[in-house]
Amino acid sequence: QMLASERGRWTAAWKMEMPGMPAMTADCVETVEAVCGGAWNWTTFRGPLMGGPFEGHALTGVDPETGRVTSFWVDSWTAPYMRTEGTFDAKANVFTLTGQAYNGEGKLDPVKSVGTVVDKDSRTLEMHFGQGAGKSVMTIRYSRKR
Repeated sequence: QMLASERGRWTAAWKMEMPGMPAMTADCVETVEAVCGGAWNWTTFRGPLMGGPFEGHALTGVDPETGRVTSFWVDSWTAPYMRTEGTFDAKANVFTLTGQAYNGEGKLDPVKSVGTVVDKDSRTLEMHFGQGAGKSVMTIRYSRKR
C-alpha cells in the first residue's frame, strides 16, 4: 500500500544545492508504475538537469527477507548504481533510506533520502549527498499530473 501512493505521473520541481555554487533548478517529469504484480515500483525520471538531458530509473520495493524498503537507482550521468535501504513510517508517511553514492571524484560518500507523502497529490524528496562542508542537497517537490 505504501508503494501505491507514489504511483502515477508527476511534475517534479528539482533543486540541487552544491557547496560553492549557485542553486540549480529544473522542471522535470516522473512516472512511477507497479511491476512484478505490484511488489515493486519502477520509476522513470526525466528532465533538463545542469544544462543537458537527464534520465534516471529506480526500482523500489520491500525486501521480503528483511522487511526493509530497498531501492536501486541508475541514471544517464553515472555508470554505477546507487543502492539505498531503510524504513517507511506509516504514521508520518515518510520513507527514510540510507546508502552510498559515488561523488565527482569516484569515491563513495554517504547518502540519505527522506521521501514524504504529503497527500494523495503531492510528495517531497530530500537527498543529502556527502557530509560536512562538502555535502550537497537535492530537493524535489512533486505534484500529481491530472
